This record gives sequence, structure tokens and C-alpha cells, in this order.
Amino acid sequence: MALGGTNYGNLEVSKLHEGSPVVDLLRQERKVRVFVQPEQQVDFSPSRDVGILYLGEDEIVMKSGEWTSRLMTLTKFKRSFVIVEKTPVTEQYFNTIQMEAAFGSLSLQPL
Repeated sequence: MALGGTNYGNLEVSKLHEGSPVVDLLRQERKVRVFVQPEQQVDFSPSRDVGILYLGEDEIVMKSGEWTSRLMTLTKFKRSFVIVEKTPVTEQYFNTIQMEAAFGSLSLQPL
């Protein structure tokens, strides 16, 4: 699956996602140079003013409520996005995450 777009770019990625299928795809298809940031609070940062947070099923369920502080770290970015893995298991948490994102004026996208 080709992503198209620009040939090169910088993308800061949380240490948590190093070697993940998403990062591997970005490296193969877009020739993105990935800089792994071990202490970064966001999962992906394509520029200084954009922050992207990915909340997967395991994090939503096993760390219930801990993601609130991660959501609030996005408020320091001019543009911020929250991608939430919405499954039958995470359905019960989705409204809470949606309200937290709305309070922080964050863009939320279920996946």
C-alpha cells in the first residue's frame, strides 16, 4: 500500500512504536527518517507544532485513566490529534476519552 506524498521528511516517534508496523510502513513507502525520542509524551510528531497520540486497546483498558495526562500534553501543540482504537472492548471507555479530548480542544479520530 503506497502512501504517496513527499519523498523525505522528519518524524519524531515515541520509543514505544520503534519497529512497529506503522513506522516500518512509513520508512518503506515515504522514506521518512524516524528519530526515536525516549522521553516523548506524544507518539508521533511530524513537526514542532503537531502532536499525535495513539491510544490502542491495551493502553485504554489496562491503563484506564492514565491516558488523561497524555491527552493534556497535546495541548502544548498548535495542532493535535488523538487516534483511538475503538473496539467492542474499548467501547465503554470511548465516551470518557471523547469528553477529555473535547475539554482539551483536541481532534479525536476513532480507528
